[in-house]
Amino acid sequence: MSDWFGNICQQLSRQGQNTPPQSSLTENFRSAGVRWLKLTFQPFSFLIDGFWSWCKLALCYGLLLSLLAWGFGYLYVCSQIIDGPLYYCRNSDWTYLLYLVIKIMIMCVFFARWIQVAPTTENATIPWRQTIKLNRPAVRSAVLLIGFVCLLIFPFISFELLVARVPNPDWRIEICYFAVVSLGFLVPIFAMRYYAWLAFASLNQKLPGFKTVWVMTRKQLFKILVALFVLFLLMLFVLGNYFISFRYPGNGSLSIFALVSELIFNILCLLFMALFAGHCLVQKQQIFGDNKDE
Repeated sequence: MSDWFGNICQQLSRQGQNTPPQSSLTENFRSAGVRWLKLTFQPFSFLIDGFWSWCKLALCYGLLLSLLAWGFGYLYVCSQIIDGPLYYCRNSDWTYLLYLVIKIMIMCVFFARWIQVAPTTENATIPWRQTIKLNRPAVRSAVLLIGFVCLLIFPFISFELLVARVPNPDWRIEICYFAVVSLGFLVPIFAMRYYAWLAFASLNQKLPGFKTVWVMTRKQLFKILVALFVLFLLMLFVLGNYFISFRYPGNGSLSIFALVSELIFNILCLLFMALFAGHCLVQKQQIFGDNKDE
C-alpha cells in the first residue's frame, strides 16, 4: 500500500479515535468514509508510486495492441472512415468479435501484471521478457474478466425484452414479467461485489467461495458502486474528449497519424485498466486482508 496515502487515511482514523466518544454513528460514519477514500483513490496512488513501471508495461502492451488493431483492420482512424496507404479498415462482425476477444486477453495479461507490481516497490521491476508472458494467473484473470464482461449483457437483454414485448391484458402477468425481466439490470451491480476475485486470480491465490464473498461484502456494495462510478465518470470524460478532439487535421502523413492515434488510445485504455485493477486489489485488501490465501 502506498505510504503517503496510507498515512493520510491513518491520520483520519486516529482523529476519530482521539475525539471524545460522542456517538457510535459518528465513528461509524468516519470509518466508512476512510474506507471509501481508500477504495476510490488508492488505485491512483498505486499508479503514481509505480508510474515508471506502468509506463514500461503500457508502452509494451500499447504497441502490441496497436499491431493487433493494424493487423485486423480496426485502427482508431477507422472510426472516422479514413483509408490510408499502409493500413485498411475491415467491416466484419465476426472478425471484430475475434479481435475483441484477443484484445481482452492481452489486456488481462496487463491486468495481472499490474496487480503483481502495484502494491509494492521491491517487486516493481519486471524483466522485458516477462512483461507479455502468458501464465496461469493471467489466464485465470482473463477468464474471470471475460465472464464479468458477459454479465454486462444482461441489462441490454432486459431492455430489449421490455421494449419488444407485447403488453399482456392480464395485469398480474404483466407485473410478474416486468419484475422478472428487470432483474437483468441488477446483475452487473451485484457482480461488483466479486471483483476481488480478479485480484485473487492475478496473484495466483485460491478464490474465496461465492457465499463467503457475499457475506463479507454485505455492507460494502454502496462504497464499491460509488468508487467505480467515479472511475467511470473519469474514463467517460477522458475518452469522450479524445474521440471528439483527436481528429486527423487534413495535412501530414495519414499513416503516422493512424499509428500514433492508435497507440495513444490504447495507452489511455491501459491507464483505466490499471486503475480498475487497483480497485480490485484494494477491494481484496479491505475485505479479505493483504495476505489472504484461502
